[in-house]
Amino acid sequence: DFHHLITDGASQGILFEDIGKAYDNEDIEKEIVDGYVFSLIENDLQNSERYESAEKYFDDKLSDEIESTVLTPDLNGNPDEGKQKTANIKFDITQIDEFCLENSIGHNSLIMSAFILNLNKFTSSDETLITTIFNGRTNPNYFNTQGFLVKTLPLIIKHENREQTIEKFIKSVDKTWIDSINNSIYPYTKIADKYQLKPEFFYSYDEGSDSESLAMNGKDYESYELADSNIEMLEYKVDISVIKNDSDIEINLTYNDQLYSENYIETFLNSTKTILDQFIENDIKTFRICDVELETSEELPTFTPVETPFIHKRFEKQVEDNPNNTALVAEDTSLTYKELNEKANKIANALIKKGVKPKNNVLIMLHRNSDLIASILGILKAGCAYIPIDLEYPQDRINYIYENSQADYIISDEDKDNSLNVKELLKETNASNPDVDITPDDLAYMIYTSGSTGNPKGVMISHENICNQVQNPKSEYESLLCLATVSFDVSVDDILTSLSNGMKLILASDTQIKNIPELIQLIKAEQPEVSEMTPSRLASYMEVPEFCE
Repeated sequence: DFHHLITDGASQGILFEDIGKAYDNEDIEKEIVDGYVFSLIENDLQNSERYESAEKYFDDKLSDEIESTVLTPDLNGNPDEGKQKTANIKFDITQIDEFCLENSIGHNSLIMSAFILNLNKFTSSDETLITTIFNGRTNPNYFNTQGFLVKTLPLIIKHENREQTIEKFIKSVDKTWIDSINNSIYPYTKIADKYQLKPEFFYSYDEGSDSESLAMNGKDYESYELADSNIEMLEYKVDISVIKNDSDIEINLTYNDQLYSENYIETFLNSTKTILDQFIENDIKTFRICDVELETSEELPTFTPVETPFIHKRFEKQVEDNPNNTALVAEDTSLTYKELNEKANKIANALIKKGVKPKNNVLIMLHRNSDLIASILGILKAGCAYIPIDLEYPQDRINYIYENSQADYIISDEDKDNSLNVKELLKETNASNPDVDITPDDLAYMIYTSGSTGNPKGVMISHENICNQVQNPKSEYESLLCLATVSFDVSVDDILTSLSNGMKLILASDTQIKNIPELIQLIKAEQPEVSEMTPSRLASYMEVPEFCE
């Protein structure tokens, strides 16, 4: 092995060739420019207009404070404790050769474009910044120079037009690559210092040979595999090495095993191969970036259809299977699945008697107790959609949601002229499951956005959609603590997922959510296994030592 301060891969090839000539007693061609002279030339160029122009080129490219692109990790380990692991993939070069020849595209430009596009699809960023290298031998006088001539380059690709054809995309990548090479006199170390760049995703391309023997002066000699040095240098989170052999393309991806799982890396490699196949199989003059898929239709799994496409029917199935299991723990009472179902049925049947029709929209303005949960289920059982309202909303916002949603009814726990009192609804004696005629496409609920960019906007969710969401919960959990406000979409996951899958829903009251000592008492008493909350709420709770305990 050689230290990269004094030599590079091309220089090693030159050295082995010269050694072969020496063994054969042949003349060794002298260097036109040796490594020492090359370093002097490089140093003198730092005071040239070309150097200033190269600096300006990278300044223009990096002026928007672009950060190095990171392949989104799927693990949360400590990267400093990570070990180097490598995954690889090979594929036949025949089709790639034909494609590149037909479209006048270089192999490196094609494969690099596939990796950049795949990385962008994994990260969904507006630009991609990777680190790459080239051999630095653009001047013919340097072809037989022995030394370290390799240049490290940042490559910045903007993703501004998803309608762009693949032909134009590959050409833009190739142009950026060539432009970076032409300005490589400005060193990467200065770029990194100036813009605080930390290389995260490294890509290199090399043209090798299928032969495992060592070539010296045109002759093959037996090669020996050196003992593993056990050196695991992790310079980058992801390091991709592409080697073009005589008969195949070999891709080796080295990664940090504390950040990425083997399965995730294999998925990334396979999706790159899928993208490359789509480049080759389609007319790149018309095939667009937005047409590219990470998986082909043959690779996509067959999704299990929703068995019960109505959310209230999923709840009723749990009532049949586990009637005596605890369904709800609330401030006012605890209810089994059978008891909660009967309470919800009373509300549903009362609504129907009052003229509520399937597909009506019903606003809910209730405090956090068993009446709230029973009303949600009762509205669904009546074939209607519920619209949750946070009682702390300002009145003008409540009025806006009421008018915008075209709500037909309001359920509240106060006597108001335009609302139905939940206590009156619960006086209904019919506690049987109502039979209403609705379809899976009918609305289950409407939830409004925060309105931070204007008026709140109603998001409409059908029965089938929410059933898709709740049908595969994390089955290892049997109880869930609900802290989310009913007007926040996390509450949907908490309430409907729990009750449609036989879990115990622990509903924290308005007071318990705001009073941490009371919340702690609830947690100690009920021992919930899981809870969903925003990071900011969790951070505020974690400031209380008793909560952390």
